[in-house]
Amino acid sequence: EQQGLSVSLIGLHAAVGTLGVLSCGRLFPRVIGRCGYQRSTAIAFGSSVLVLLGLLVHDSMALSFVLRLLLGMCFAGVWVCTEAWINEVVPDAHRGKVNAGFQALYSFGFFLGPGATYLTGFAGAAPIVFMLAMMGAGLLALAGLRDRISTASAAHDGSSRALLGRARGILFVSLLIGLCETAIFALLPVYGVKQGLSTELAVSLLLAYSAGEILIALPIGWLADRLSRHRLRIACALAAASAVFMLLTITESRTYAWSVAALAGGLVVSLHNVALIMLGERFRG
Repeated sequence: EQQGLSVSLIGLHAAVGTLGVLSCGRLFPRVIGRCGYQRSTAIAFGSSVLVLLGLLVHDSMALSFVLRLLLGMCFAGVWVCTEAWINEVVPDAHRGKVNAGFQALYSFGFFLGPGATYLTGFAGAAPIVFMLAMMGAGLLALAGLRDRISTASAAHDGSSRALLGRARGILFVSLLIGLCETAIFALLPVYGVKQGLSTELAVSLLLAYSAGEILIALPIGWLADRLSRHRLRIACALAAASAVFMLLTITESRTYAWSVAALAGGLVVSLHNVALIMLGERFRG
């Protein structure tokens, strides 16, 4: 936005990252089957360090699109490996609580990202150095973990048409969640600025969105271990849809804007969490 890019190009920049996720999704089951969860996640973290170093030494806008694509592939690896890993090791009776805790910490990472820009600014090396430090922290954390399953279990072929057909309802929910999450994280600050909000308030909407993800995911996860998960998914879907549409009504009132953003974030991520719980409950390996 500050460099004069159009909203369309900013949206395309975000979409390129997601294209990286789509382009390598089928690769990760094979990598996990060969390397196990711990090594596969470490490979994804390590690859992202190399891509971020590329951002550090080049400032070409055209190259940033290529690096964004590669970064999307790396982050997809971290995302797929960790979510599959936790679903593999958590028993059904505690799946809601543990997944909620996992999701809350994941969202705290999303909270740290926009929050860090208040210290690092948006330009120069500082934001990228911060990201490198976070990737390094991820690698250090992995050094203390070991797979608690055999690689043969992780090698199960989850890409067959039969499995996809059985999971089509959950996968459709994931499609809608991805649509909301990507659009909001890429364009909510830009939308806020276009609506007349200050840059500071517009960026803080992402902080509020992530804070809602942290606060609301935990009680929804607790409920998922006590109520019908199918009915809870429907309730979350209706509430999340309402909250996302409420983002169109944000004003310069900080309290209202933050409340709506937090509600949307918490309900969208809770819908994702319930879908993930149902996926882990229904499938193994």
